[in-house]
Amino acid sequence: MLHIDVGLSSIRASQQALYAISNNIANANTEGYHRQRVELIDRNPVTIGSIQIGSGVDVDSLTRLRDTATEASLISTKSRHAESETTLRILGQLESALLPSSGSLISTVSNFFNEIEQLAAQPSTVTIRDAVIAAAEDVVNQISQLDTRLNQLRSNNVIAIHEEVNAINDETAQIADLNRDIRIQSHSGSQPNTLLDQRDRLVSQLSERVDISLQSFLVDDSPLVAAGGSIIIAEKATTLRAETTPDGRATVQATNGGATVAPTSGTLQAMLAGQQAIDEIQQSLHDWANEFIATVDAIHASGQGQNSQLEFIQGVRNVSPPSIPLEGLATTFPVESGSLFVTLTESSTGQRTTHQVDIDVTSDSLEDALSRLDTIPQLTSIYQPDTGKVALRANAGYSIDFAGGIDAVPAASNLTGTASPKLSGFPTTSENTNWTATISGSGTVGTTPGLRLDITNSVTGAAIKSLDIGKNYLPGETLTIADGVNLSFTSGTVTNGENFAFDIVANPDETGMLVTLGLQSLFTGDASTGIGLNPHVQESPLNLAASRTGESADSSNLKRMIQLRESVQFVSRNETLEERITSLSTSTAFRIQAEQANFEYLNEQKIHLENVRDSVSGVDPNEELLTMMEYQRQFQAASRFITVVDEALDELLRFIN
Repeated sequence: MLHIDVGLSSIRASQQALYAISNNIANANTEGYHRQRVELIDRNPVTIGSIQIGSGVDVDSLTRLRDTATEASLISTKSRHAESETTLRILGQLESALLPSSGSLISTVSNFFNEIEQLAAQPSTVTIRDAVIAAAEDVVNQISQLDTRLNQLRSNNVIAIHEEVNAINDETAQIADLNRDIRIQSHSGSQPNTLLDQRDRLVSQLSERVDISLQSFLVDDSPLVAAGGSIIIAEKATTLRAETTPDGRATVQATNGGATVAPTSGTLQAMLAGQQAIDEIQQSLHDWANEFIATVDAIHASGQGQNSQLEFIQGVRNVSPPSIPLEGLATTFPVESGSLFVTLTESSTGQRTTHQVDIDVTSDSLEDALSRLDTIPQLTSIYQPDTGKVALRANAGYSIDFAGGIDAVPAASNLTGTASPKLSGFPTTSENTNWTATISGSGTVGTTPGLRLDITNSVTGAAIKSLDIGKNYLPGETLTIADGVNLSFTSGTVTNGENFAFDIVANPDETGMLVTLGLQSLFTGDASTGIGLNPHVQESPLNLAASRTGESADSSNLKRMIQLRESVQFVSRNETLEERITSLSTSTAFRIQAEQANFEYLNEQKIHLENVRDSVSGVDPNEELLTMMEYQRQFQAASRFITVVDEALDELLRFIN
């Protein structure tokens, strides 16, 4: 009966091959399926006499067709591809928030300076003052909205990280379960091809979330290592835990030891890096906003509103504690060593007197600085411990400002004659200095020939100007010295060699104290705590400090603000305020451009590797049909062979009977 057994072995082999082919065709479009092929082996021969006769065919195995090296490369590429895709999405959201457009931060800042330029041309027009205040409010609102948008992006990213960690834990747990089932089937002698396909599919999905160690992937029966070594998957898997820190950021730890997870690729890595990108953009925004506030406030604080006489100035920024050295204060706008000049004006006479307060931040506290302010006649400083804010109050009949300039009458004149000097104008320089005026010749102002007044720098002794106050001078006539400073003499006598000195206060606040305390500022707060407009300015457009003198036609302070538009405020980048906020958007655009090129390259690599993989593991229905026909013919031939043998045996038995 050997002949029938040989035929039956062929039928069984053909039948199993046809089963494998039908399964291949059924899974032609199944993601992650590997084409299977029946491996045939001839049976051991049977010896009859001295002759060995073949005993048929057996199915040796059902092989999964798999190019391991290509799949390893594909897994690595898919991980980097998914990372790049997620990075592009996050950068796109950042670019959308920063994109220059109508109503954006860039456009509102530009409009703010445009409105200031309009007001500088017509400083007494109240409607334009209203427009400047409205433009400032728009800047504040845009900073707040952009900050809120970035906070929302961070919050959304944190939620996505939590969801991604949950998905990773779910997939690693499934892979671990499959590892156990594969081991059981393998030890029982079965070939777990379907389970292996399922595991490979999950590993491919996992690779898009975190990096997969290729060494562990290529070694059979080796635990799979992922996420930079933080995840180990055997028949049990390491689980991850995502937590949100108090400052609203996400961290990921492995539960076996609590080590921080740092994937080298995949969507999780992109999300963690995206969190950093959002933080960097927001910090840059805060740095810009604080620089914008500090520079504008410094100018506004050293100006005056239209015909405003302030007897009380309320600071709008809190500073505490008041007892420690100023350099130790945790404030956004630090104080520097230097001089602060406070001017008090007697309302009845218009007499301005400027007082100098020196501050050393290494040894002086806020309390020390306020104590020195209290020594100024007609001035009282107030520290409000419940709010940490400072206020200044002038006695009745006096007003306060920080405009500096020049006192009309020298405070300590050494002249013994009857003629009196009077100073006017406003310094156009940016540095504080002191000048000395010395009489050359004795006699009567406007009468005696050759009388002169020599002006020199009190510190360097450098000559500045020599003025004729003799026969050719008309008493009371205004003479120009330099840098916007003018002088006149009343009629009377002067004595040779006598002199008087006077301060040129072009920068009333060398310390930055006014910005730190928010005294006479345009804005309140800072980028971290929230920015607003000073209520004092909001309540009346006339309180906008457009001038240095308080005159309605004076726009000198506005012109200083306009100069900010063209001046470099970010020295390390050589950028103006407007250029800096624009570069935040353009730098993100450049990052997107570079990342887009990387994504396209990885996409091409991914498609190429998928094609190479499919050429080995993919199912081609036409090819399967051709193979099916071969096994069909084998099945038919074996069936016919058994039929012939059966008929021959029947005929033989008939002859015997």
